[in-house]
Amino acid sequence: MLDFPHDYTVVADGELPRGPGMAPVIEFARGTSASAPHHCLVAASRGSVRWTGRFAGDYEEPPAISFVSSSPDLATAFITCAGTGYRVDMGRPERFEIIDCFPICSVHAVMTANLILFGNFTDVVAYGADGVLWEARGLVSDDLAIDGSDRELVNVSGVNAAVGESVRIALDIHSGRAMSS
Repeated sequence: MLDFPHDYTVVADGELPRGPGMAPVIEFARGTSASAPHHCLVAASRGSVRWTGRFAGDYEEPPAISFVSSSPDLATAFITCAGTGYRVDMGRPERFEIIDCFPICSVHAVMTANLILFGNFTDVVAYGADGVLWEARGLVSDDLAIDGSDRELVNVSGVNAAVGESVRIALDIHSGRAMSS
């Protein structure tokens, strides 16, 4: 999902480089990668900087997902492996941060607002060019889905376990606040 403009190349499901002069391998993990049950390989380059990333993932697929996405920042990518997400500076990959949403089960780019949404079972977190823009926590009890967006609203759905019903919620695209019906 490379919808946003970007100035790097990235290939998911890369191979570990072999031999002298090959791109360095960088380990990405939110804890100790040795304990992570899943790993994803990504080959990347930005300008003269080439590297291969070995990303640790911590959740079963499905419901968690793995993907590579460009971001609202030209030089940054979002890379998710088995529900664990990373925001990576593609020219300086040692500069990365863990996406504040786990396990990532859905992603939705909102080109008109220059943001990308990540969803887990109950929450939505929005990232813009400079990082987290807003968080909407505890929207539903389970099964959150990002159903779509327009210029003003993000539509989500999920289960309200207290009443045993499906619910639909509209969020303000700029703040993440739930809108009144």
